[in-house]
Amino acid sequence: MRRVRVAFAVLSLALCACGRQGTVYAVQPKAASDTLVGMRIPDLAFGDMAHAEPAEATPDGVAWRVVRGSQEMPEEGDSDHTVLLLSATLAQVDGGTLVSVSLKPPPGGDKAAFDSTIGGHPAVADMFRAIASEAVDAGLTHRAFAFANIRTSILLATVSMLPEIRQKLDDTAKASEQRDRDTLDNAYREDGGASK
Repeated sequence: MRRVRVAFAVLSLALCACGRQGTVYAVQPKAASDTLVGMRIPDLAFGDMAHAEPAEATPDGVAWRVVRGSQEMPEEGDSDHTVLLLSATLAQVDGGTLVSVSLKPPPGGDKAAFDSTIGGHPAVADMFRAIASEAVDAGLTHRAFAFANIRTSILLATVSMLPEIRQKLDDTAKASEQRDRDTLDNAYREDGGASK
């Protein structure tokens, strides 16, 4: 019975928050925006597959554009490599600014396809939200970005992607084996044709 009461109390507190998801910082939205604009997220947070451009002001807060490729070696072949936006909405509340992070499709991107992709990889979406939350907290509390705070999210995202990674490795190995067989078949055909 005690567990039920504790669970009910926690649920009541959550409902009393009236949907206020996020963190409140004792700073005004304009000052929070000024602090975050231009802030960089260390490339290491994304591995070598992507990086975030410095935060830019948006109508309701700030956003980081996550771009394919590393900062030094962006991925070629695309004029715009943005894959998603890490958005931080800054809202005035009693006591300061409520900051809520979310993931948004790149400008001009297909929202339905983006939502489907993100929905199909919840651990990856949680990792990106954790990165954005850590960047906001580091900026607004004037401290260094702490990788320890996002380590678990990165681990869970990686583990969730293992089946897809394994499938891609299997597909790559099969394609390589097929190329080797084709090369041998062509060599035998050419050799057989030359000997006649």
